[in-house]
Amino acid sequence: VEGIGGGLDLQSPPRSSLTSSDVFYPSSMVDTEWRVQRAVTSVEGDLGQAALTWKLLGGSSDERAFTSRLTEVYGSRFIAAPDTMKDAYYEYDGKMLHAAILDRRFELSS
Repeated sequence: VEGIGGGLDLQSPPRSSLTSSDVFYPSSMVDTEWRVQRAVTSVEGDLGQAALTWKLLGGSSDERAFTSRLTEVYGSRFIAAPDTMKDAYYEYDGKMLHAAILDRRFELSS
């Protein structure tokens, strides 16, 4: 989309300095499934840039998402973070717990 630049991001830290490898959720979320509904509620500014951002965030390429308030529905499931994710532990009430993460394979296939 014209107008989306390839500028240099001077404010974000380099990926090598990130301390977490994923987004973590409470361990109580492990083995739970959710039905998610996602819809565009408003578009301000350039429609082309909004459509590209929507797709990059996992939205469909269906043009109706911006014209007829199409609602996307997909499944989401949480799984235990792999043991190889050393940063996936947290302390709660004096106990070390293993965090949950999104099962992205399940989400993409739903």
